Amino acid sequence: MAKIVMESWREGLKGVSLVKLQNEILGLGLKEAKTNLDNLFR
Repeated sequence: MAKIVMESWREGLKGVSLVKLQNEILGLGLKEAKTNLDNLFR
């Protein structure tokens, strides 16, 4: 399983871009990718 480690987040970067990136590179479903995004901002 692939793993992405986020070390920082550039101000103004769109969350949708991260969801699409996870979908394209990791093959995650949109729901799981969105959950990862939500967990990043907790």
